[in-house]
Amino acid sequence: AAALLARSRCARAVELAAALVGEAQAYPGTADDVFALVGALAACAPAVRRYLVAREFPARLAAFVLKERAPKAVAAALRGVVDPRGAPALPDFLHVLEATAALLGARQAGKAPLLAEAHTQGGEGSYSRWGQQQAELAPAARAALAAVFEEQCRPHFRPLGMDTGDVLKYMERCQHAVGNVTHFQLKQMLAKYHTLPDGRLSKEGFLQYYRDTAERNPKQVWSDLYQFGYNSDLVRAGPEQSAGEAAPAADAAAAPSSSAAAAAAAAA
Repeated sequence: AAALLARSRCARAVELAAALVGEAQAYPGTADDVFALVGALAACAPAVRRYLVAREFPARLAAFVLKERAPKAVAAALRGVVDPRGAPALPDFLHVLEATAALLGARQAGKAPLLAEAHTQGGEGSYSRWGQQQAELAPAARAALAAVFEEQCRPHFRPLGMDTGDVLKYMERCQHAVGNVTHFQLKQMLAKYHTLPDGRLSKEGFLQYYRDTAERNPKQVWSDLYQFGYNSDLVRAGPEQSAGEAAPAADAAAAPSSSAAAAAAAAA
């Protein structure tokens, strides 16, 4: 089976993924997509996972994270493939950990859906002006983001809303690249999404923004939710979690992101 796999198109996909891991150190902003692809490949079949392990993918990921602290044996084995000394620091290593877990065969909890199909015309995000059906926020995602909005608004201003200063503070809390956000872009955001009569971003506008973001950049939505204590089941861990909320099942089946799975399928 291993010999057949080595001659298959899947092997070609694995080799391309190996090259991408080597290049990821030069493009830290998109490195998490590479690691998501590795995790999706590892999860697609046991034979593929074993082949990835044989191609030293766990060591490649370790070298990327550990940089100059990587064991000498790892650095020597991967010299010219992944340079641990040149690997930049990432904001977080969530996708690296998920990919490593998939390579080791660990079962992972899948992520709750951020979007759901819209069934009725006229509702939030149901149809575009061209008649194309659009998705809407899934109920759990909508509830979580609504709670985040209410917590981040100044309570003495009713109804609750966010002005440009509040939005900037929120983005800073979410570790967005605030320095790249201009006042003009903030005004455009407030012009695009629903606002209150005084011009502040309303809760509905906040949810509209996240609906659009979930369609084009779901990893940003997850990153923001993680900042506020939500896990992959959209349940809050820690003191904010209510007694009636159940902890996520540890042995839930793995569910790679659709974009990573599609990329893996296309490459294979």
